[in-house]
Amino acid sequence: RLQLPLDEFRQVLFNLLTNAIEASPESGEVIISTAELPGGAIQLGIRDAGSGISEAVRSRLFEPFFSTRAQGDDADSHVRGMGLAICRSLSERLGLTIEYSTAEGVGTEFRVGIPANRRTA
Repeated sequence: RLQLPLDEFRQVLFNLLTNAIEASPESGEVIISTAELPGGAIQLGIRDAGSGISEAVRSRLFEPFFSTRAQGDDADSHVRGMGLAICRSLSERLGLTIEYSTAEGVGTEFRVGIPANRRTA
């Protein structure tokens, strides 16, 4: 069991899953994985089947209002680019880590590290 504020942790997962789904083609997969790390930490992975993140924009990924998606008139345009910024902020507040790996043309995986001190027996 994890000892985390549910609403905040849920928001991190929701944002990462939403991004993965939107980055993947219609016939693509989103893969969710978990792993126990040395020392009892847990790592949660969310991998998309998208085109990856270009090297030119990687340094800006967690900036508020930065998005790699085309700007549009959709209902969410006023919050476009806030998902990863919120994930980073909440992760820091909860004592979690967030990292990613990506390859252009292959996809991206975001990983959330949950330290052992956030687990209960």
